[in-house]
Amino acid sequence: MRIASRLLTAIVLLLFYPAIAQDYCVTIESIMVDACTLGGTCPNEATPTCSCEGKNEMFRFKVGADDLNVANLNINWPNNAFQGICQNALTAQNTADLNEQVEACGWLVEPEDGVLPAGSQVLVVTSADMCIPSNSFASLSDTLIILYQCPGNFQGHFANFGTGFRTTTISFGGGCSSTATYDRSLLVTQAGVPGAEDGATVDFDLDGNAFYHNPGCNAPVPVSTVFAGDPEQACPGDVIQVGGVVDGPFTDWEWSGGSGTFDDPTALSTIYTLGPDDTETFFLTLSATDCNGVVTDQLEVVIIEGVVPVISPEGPLELCPGESIELTASGIGGFVWNTGDEGNTLTVSEPGIYTVVLNGPCGQTEASIEVTEGDTPTLITSPDSPQGLCEGQSITLSAEGNGTIEWSDGSTDSEWVVSSPGTYSVTLSNECGTATETWEIIDAGEPEITLLNEQPVVLCEGESIELIVSGIGNFIWQDGTQGNVFTVSQPGSYLVQLEHPCGEAELSIEVLDGGAPPQAAIIPMGSTSICAGESVVLLGEGQGEFLWNTGSSDDEIQVFLPGTYTLQVTNDCGSDVASIEITQPTQPLVVIGQGSEAAICNGESITLTATSTLPITWNNGVAGGTLEVSQPGTYYAFVQNECGSDTAFIEVLDGSPVAFFEASALSGEIPFEVTFDNQSELADFYEWSVNGNFISDAEDFSFTFNTQGTFDVTLLATDSAGCSDTYTLTIQAGICDPLVFIPNTFTPNGDGINDVFRVVTQCIENYEIRIFNRWGVLLYTGGPGDPAWNGNNGQGYYVTDGVYLYILHYTDLDGRQEELNGTITIFR
Repeated sequence: MRIASRLLTAIVLLLFYPAIAQDYCVTIESIMVDACTLGGTCPNEATPTCSCEGKNEMFRFKVGADDLNVANLNINWPNNAFQGICQNALTAQNTADLNEQVEACGWLVEPEDGVLPAGSQVLVVTSADMCIPSNSFASLSDTLIILYQCPGNFQGHFANFGTGFRTTTISFGGGCSSTATYDRSLLVTQAGVPGAEDGATVDFDLDGNAFYHNPGCNAPVPVSTVFAGDPEQACPGDVIQVGGVVDGPFTDWEWSGGSGTFDDPTALSTIYTLGPDDTETFFLTLSATDCNGVVTDQLEVVIIEGVVPVISPEGPLELCPGESIELTASGIGGFVWNTGDEGNTLTVSEPGIYTVVLNGPCGQTEASIEVTEGDTPTLITSPDSPQGLCEGQSITLSAEGNGTIEWSDGSTDSEWVVSSPGTYSVTLSNECGTATETWEIIDAGEPEITLLNEQPVVLCEGESIELIVSGIGNFIWQDGTQGNVFTVSQPGSYLVQLEHPCGEAELSIEVLDGGAPPQAAIIPMGSTSICAGESVVLLGEGQGEFLWNTGSSDDEIQVFLPGTYTLQVTNDCGSDVASIEITQPTQPLVVIGQGSEAAICNGESITLTATSTLPITWNNGVAGGTLEVSQPGTYYAFVQNECGSDTAFIEVLDGSPVAFFEASALSGEIPFEVTFDNQSELADFYEWSVNGNFISDAEDFSFTFNTQGTFDVTLLATDSAGCSDTYTLTIQAGICDPLVFIPNTFTPNGDGINDVFRVVTQCIENYEIRIFNRWGVLLYTGGPGDPAWNGNNGQGYYVTDGVYLYILHYTDLDGRQEELNGTITIFR
């Protein structure tokens, strides 16, 4: 009968759904992100159902104003693909088993013919292969349509606690869809704090706002609620509007409570008129009935009477001179004081009557308080303190004033007779505070005078000193001056007498002549400028004890370092300090900026630069930091002072490299390979370039010209001192103009540089050159492929240095013949 009754209720409620007006097509209401499982991990589809969280996740949505059909449903999970909705014998058995869990009056049904009625609530389970006991349906109190995704996804569809956002979208086509997004980091445990725990659920309102909670292992089913409203405030006899809200399958509802009347107690929103007995806070009850019985909630109504304001602190109040009081009024509404000030606080600094008016929700009331003028406590006491008490005597302490007297023993009389030494006090109290007086009653003992000055007492020249004595009683000095302090400006004996409560005493004080204050002086026993390794003796002078800043207390000290030396001389009349500065001249040092070597390039001049803190003199007598030289040699800079001298030397070298090279050919057809024979002199480094572009830093150089044109091949020869020279030959590649290059000099001295005479030609078919001495004797005949002339006369002897004649005949590629002649100079 229980199942039949629930089924009937489910059918009735499903029939009722289309009558519910909605302004949306479909909306996601809740997602159970972290479903409960009874087993362990779920590595594959064959894992037992109760171990797979991915088969037991759920979410709930609500249908809008029009019916929908499951056949049109598509779900876009955050993870995994949608497998479609299954409705078969397995899902029917699942539904029946789940309904057995329901303890309230709710019911689970599968759709008929796939129709989801307007206004219906639908729960989607992520697999028909679900675990029935994993997530409870016991609290279901409404009819819920249940859908099962077809088996196939055993992994999770949602993402549990972590980072990032996840979005689920459902769609029925035709623009009918709903999307819900949640933040994984806001998922909570059952304790309500962010973290990972089974049962994490996210609810969504119609605007898609997410609300995070964790009801444990309970399915995300709708919960029936009744809300009577927030507390209301009312004055007696008022008329108030009440409005309740119910959410769930309630069939009727009714208001009750109070002594007044409802316009319509069966309407959720109605008017309530307060009754005569509604004079203090009371409650109105909203009761709603569903299949589980009656659910109630109460609305608190707070009665606001015409409250009389209360002023604190309570009066009457006394205002002490120079003070102020802050008056605070309490009540509901706005406050206006008779001073014109508004607000619940008022600071007053004058006596008078102060009134506050309260404009409350139920009328206007007022309260007043009187502030009177108070007196500052004034305490009059006698005798003065301290007082000496002789043996067997007593002293009467008296006090009076504008308040209550209390002695330190708790008595409140105006006098207190004390007969023993000690500390005694009296306090006067009134509304404006307290005043206290303290007496020190000491044992007078025997009359005795104590000198407080450091002894012996020394008076320095031109100064004065205060003699200070202590004791109980009155002091009289030899000139009749009274008091415990006496100023003297001359050495001698001074007498003071003491009138003691218990007798008399006298003391003679001897003031000694301390002489003049010391004058410190330091006398150097030599120069105050000492070189490194030297010293000077400093002699101290002055009357008193010596203390040098070196720590020595001797009359003289020997110092070896520059610095400031001080001497403090101290005696009874003070101290004096003298100081002296010991300096150390700069140690002679001179540095030549170019180092130890420099070079003069190609007969030019260079400027040597020297630096020093002292005047500089060069070896040629020139004074100053620079010296321009144009000849190689050894140069030095010299400085000196009283601590010695220093000399810096530099060797200036002759840097005159000569760049020269020969080419294996000056012209030819492309590709045209040319070998360049480096014959430079006095050079250490080389740079070859073609038309200004760097090619190589080798000593000798070969280059292939692959394009037609005229090319300048340049050799830059540099020595170790940085001096350089250049030599350039022009190479014609692919341009065959006849060219004959005949050197006009060579140096056959056997040094491997320019030792032979060689003719260089381009675009020449053949040539012959003959060389003669000045008397016409033939010395050499050569042509292409013949050895170059090395200055031999052809008979095994070398010719002497001088000028020789040559005649050269050549035939170019076109068969034209030409003759060239000139001279050659030999020097070794």
